[in-house]
This record gives sequence, structure tokens and C-alpha cells, in this order.
Amino acid sequence: MLAEKNKLPEHADVLRILHLVSSARWSGAADPAVSVACGLKQRGHKVSFACISGRTLIKKAVEYNLEPLDDFSLNRNNPLYIIKDIIRLKRFILDKKPDIIHLHLSHDHWLGVIAAKMAQRAGSKVKVIRTMHRLNRLRTDTLHKYLFRELTDFTIVLSDKARGELISLFGLPEHKIATIYGGVDEERYHPNIDGAGMRAKLGIACDTALIGLVSHLHSDRGHKEAAAAFMQIRRQFPQAKLIFLGETDEEHYQYLKREVENKGLAEDIIFVVDTPFEQWPKQLAMLDIVMYLAAGSEDSARAVLEAMSLAKPVIAADVGAVSEIVKHKQTGLIIADTKPDNIAQALSYMLKDMNCAKRWGLEGRKLVETKFNNRMRTEATEAAYRVCHPELSEGSN
Repeated sequence: MLAEKNKLPEHADVLRILHLVSSARWSGAADPAVSVACGLKQRGHKVSFACISGRTLIKKAVEYNLEPLDDFSLNRNNPLYIIKDIIRLKRFILDKKPDIIHLHLSHDHWLGVIAAKMAQRAGSKVKVIRTMHRLNRLRTDTLHKYLFRELTDFTIVLSDKARGELISLFGLPEHKIATIYGGVDEERYHPNIDGAGMRAKLGIACDTALIGLVSHLHSDRGHKEAAAAFMQIRRQFPQAKLIFLGETDEEHYQYLKREVENKGLAEDIIFVVDTPFEQWPKQLAMLDIVMYLAAGSEDSARAVLEAMSLAKPVIAADVGAVSEIVKHKQTGLIIADTKPDNIAQALSYMLKDMNCAKRWGLEGRKLVETKFNNRMRTEATEAAYRVCHPELSEGSN
């Protein structure tokens, strides 16, 4: 049914697309890259996908009905492998004749533009597109300005704020860069999912106000600040509990557990870590409030979108695309920074009127249905491809 909804309109051109992701892990850029590639394939395009083999990303790509190529190593540490990848990629372009090479990380960006330029000299009409999943480590030297301005046909970013930054930093023409917001599977993350079973497994009562910080357990994701904020509101809201949901950094995980135990909060601050992928929606569904305090390895605020899709109100720091996704006091609360006082104030505001918070959650779901879903992200990506290849927009295939 999903494929039927997403299929190409009659007489539309079929595009040949290669996605490159020089990663082996299912995180950061990998999730949106696979989602978009899968959506484009469902719409009837000919999609090839390549990543580093051997770990979680390639397994997920197969689960999403992609058929990952084994043509490229995508090894960034060995110069010999890099040269071989460039030669193989050029040969792939000339043999398979992709219309678009869509690049997601810095290493595959350089591989892609070098191979594409070599292939173009041999007659290829391939176009190069880069999605910037995060700007925090962006290099702005002359070489990288040349990479984006001259060697890349089109750039996709995840927020208008990021778009403005890249235009300013690199002098990109406005017609060569577009904002395409993150998307979420609105059927997988649906408000009717019942989280009561998950609560029961954890021994959490149905009437407990359950606050979840959804993030990897790393030192820079706001867990210490969230715990400090929770301590401030604990007496005012004794029925509330805080839960940390996410993958673990073992050292930081053990540190946080010790801190919680030393403060006598072990019964009120709960850890649920390394949840299997298929259980994730039910884990989120058991929450009453979702917090997002730091961007991870990409700026789309995917955890916020998943929460909104489940009709959960959110408290989010103003990072990445948050200010363009969350409507303050309509779908949640945006806080300027993650000082414990600010988090505590936001939690108190929401916990005092949970009926209002539930209405905000429902409004968030409406936004996902109309703006922040996988189908719309896929269609916007396809539209960007056609901007690069205007001759394919007229039904020439």
C-alpha cells in the first residue's frame, strides 16, 4: 500500500540514482539516506546504494529492500583503496549511466566529485548532489569552498538556518541549494501505538508522568543537565519519573548510573538502553513528554519528529532544525539553552497542565502528516534531482 501511494505519476521519467554513504553504522546520515533511497525506489526509480559492509548499516539497507553494491570499499584511511574506489566509481558511472550521484558524507563527497568529473570528460551527464546532514564540523577553507561552489551541482540542507549559513560561507548561488526537512515514517510512529505494556515491564504505573530524554548516552547530550533539572521539580511533581532512552557509551552510562545512585534517585531516574529497532516506537509511546537537548550526528532532530508523529509534546533545545520544526507553545516548548534551570522551568510548565501538553502533541502529529514525513522528503529530493537535470523533467526517457 505504501509503495502504491508513493509511485511515480504516469509518464514521469524514471531516474537512475546512486547513493553513497561512507559509513558502516546505522546512525547519523545513514537513516535518512536509506529512507530516501527506499522511497525513491518505491516511486519507481532505479536506485543503487553503496556503504561500508560488515556492520549494521548494510543489514538495515537490505531490510529496507535495497540491494547494496559491493563495488566500493569506501575506506578513507588507505590511499590505495581510495584510488581504486575513484576508478571503480568512474567505471560505474560510464557503464550504468546514473543521472544522479547523491553523496552523504565528506569522504564519499570527494570520491563522487572526482569520479564524476572524470566521467563527464568521457561524455557522462551525471550530476552530483550532496546532503549536508550536519554543519558542526564544516570546513570553510578555499578547497572546500571550491568543492561546494564549483564541483557540486546541488546541495541539500536540513533547515533554512543551515541554508543561510552555507550561502554565506561558500557564496553558493541560491538556486543551487535547498532546504529539505527531515522526515519520519508516520505509519511506524503512530499515535495509536500502546506503550502500556512497556510501562508494565518496567514497573511504571499508568498514572506516572513519564519524561523521556531520547538520545545516545554520550557526555554531550544533556543527561547531567536533565537529571539536575529533574531534581529541582521532583518535590513539586512526585508522580513524575525521568527515563533515559538511547544507545550507550558504556563509560558514560556507568558514570551516569553512579551519579543517579549517589543522589538517591535510582527509583525515579530509569535507564532503558540499546533498545532493539523494532521496539523503539513502543518505547517512545510509553512517554508523556519527550526531551531533546542536543543534536546528534545529524541536524534533522529525528527524535523530535518521531515524538511528534506519536503525538507526544516535546521540550527541545534550539539546535539543528528544532526552531523550524517545533512550534513554541503549539507543539511543545523550545528552550534557548540546556541550563538545568531552563529545563526545569519548561518541565514544570508542561507538567502543570498535561491536558494542554496532550493537545500540543496532537498538533505535532498534524505537522508530521502535512510536512515532516518520509513521503514529502522523498518527493522534495526527487524535485531537487530534476532541478539538476532539467532535460529529464520533460519526459525525455
